[in-house]
Amino acid sequence: MWDSERTVRTGFRPAEHGFRFANRFLWPRAGQGRGWTLARAVLRLLGMNTTALGLCGGMCLAALDLYHLGRPVPKRDAPPSAGDALFRYLLRRQIDSYSGPRVPLRVLAWMWRRDGHLDRLTIAQFLHLRARLDAGAPTPLVLVRTRGLSDPTANHQVLALGFTWAPLERRATIFMYDPNHPLIEPTLSFIVAPGGRLIDLRQSTGEAVRGFFLGRYRPRTSGPPA
Repeated sequence: MWDSERTVRTGFRPAEHGFRFANRFLWPRAGQGRGWTLARAVLRLLGMNTTALGLCGGMCLAALDLYHLGRPVPKRDAPPSAGDALFRYLLRRQIDSYSGPRVPLRVLAWMWRRDGHLDRLTIAQFLHLRARLDAGAPTPLVLVRTRGLSDPTANHQVLALGFTWAPLERRATIFMYDPNHPLIEPTLSFIVAPGGRLIDLRQSTGEAVRGFFLGRYRPRTSGPPA
């Protein structure tokens, strides 16, 4: 598994299948709708900063919905406003991306892991990721960036689209759709060192990364509005 050079790509291309706008939204203020008031309360209960929260998970799942339906992404260069049907769809898919409390609780648990333990967990997740990408399935990834009592909203969700494996260097490079960086294909790379350690784990766009785990994807047959 670790001895042969590999390059695997799915059919998802960020410039074609990703949203054109970045993950930056103007959120409704308190009191603007019963649904948002309830969502804000739940997010605060989970320890998330609702003033800084984006819709990275929702954008990833919505882009996957369109990809599997064979429909183009909306030709919008600016993020939808809070009253827009597309915004409501992205918010619903954002909540779906949490898998109930599963993903937020797992993020919090991983934030408290020591680096060595997180290395081993991430390597195990990479093996699962390889199998999914080998099967041609773009796969949600949850990137753990912070530790301890840091703000959980600084962590992030992306789509893994493919990978390369260079056995001599023992370096993996994962190709991604990152909603924070539309129309380009950032990478996540690392070296698997002896003893189950990760060396030089970094994202090409400069954000810190401590580890990652696979998210879940369940398609919606309707897809987001045009």
